Amino acid sequence: MEIIKVAKLVFDFIKKSKNTDASPGISYIVNKMLSLPALNMLLTSNYTPKEILQIGYMVFFIFEGDDYVSAEWKSKNDLYFLQVKEVGDSYRKEVSCEDCDGSGYVTCSECDGERELSCEYCDGTGMATDEEECYYCDGNGYIDCETCEADGETTCETCDGDKVVESDEDYVFFNEEKWVIGNPDTASQLESIRNSGELTGELYNILDNDKGSVFLIGTAGETENMEFNDFEYEYGDYYELQGHYMVESVKNLNDSKHKFYIDYRSKNNVTIR
Repeated sequence: MEIIKVAKLVFDFIKKSKNTDASPGISYIVNKMLSLPALNMLLTSNYTPKEILQIGYMVFFIFEGDDYVSAEWKSKNDLYFLQVKEVGDSYRKEVSCEDCDGSGYVTCSECDGERELSCEYCDGTGMATDEEECYYCDGNGYIDCETCEADGETTCETCDGDKVVESDEDYVFFNEEKWVIGNPDTASQLESIRNSGELTGELYNILDNDKGSVFLIGTAGETENMEFNDFEYEYGDYYELQGHYMVESVKNLNDSKHKFYIDYRSKNNVTIR
């Protein structure tokens, strides 16, 4: 089916099903598109998740007053991919224990890793005083090391066998968000912030001004980290900037290599991620 016909089908369905006269936002449109089984099958059988999202934007632009041709052009050429990082929590991260090289074990200090010790009862000769074999070592001259249970290694005391320890330095962690934007002016505003290299506390205010034309496609916690002192040297007071956003990239959706998929985890809120 031609994409314009699909968009008209979706438009008519949503127009009849919505309860208010207000134009629906893109998230509402996408969820409605995928909530109707017959429409869901039509879309998922013939289009990729990214194309389904573009159809959703086409319907959004039609509700905003564009004709079908203009809406189709915008949905294919005027969508933008936004990637931002939020300044998250600050704490010490876990690093590999240097004392055991991250293994959780160290060479036994009692037997030096040899797993056995010279028999103290026969001084390692294997012979008792009556010239018979030593009872304690069976004439071997050596006995198993009890400290490491003849393993040659003991649990690292520094990390208690956990292989990791708390870092000496504090770190600032970043959380990631990815959006699709349907407004070139908003994209341009965010691109200016990116070019300035500054952090912004106005991200959600900027996105909220878009009247529902922004679509959240993914969030991830603690994706990167930076030493606390380095962060403050580059950006300023951490405690004033916590919760602010760093704009990583703003690019045309056609230039983005991000892969979309349909999220069915909640039947009442099916979305594209």
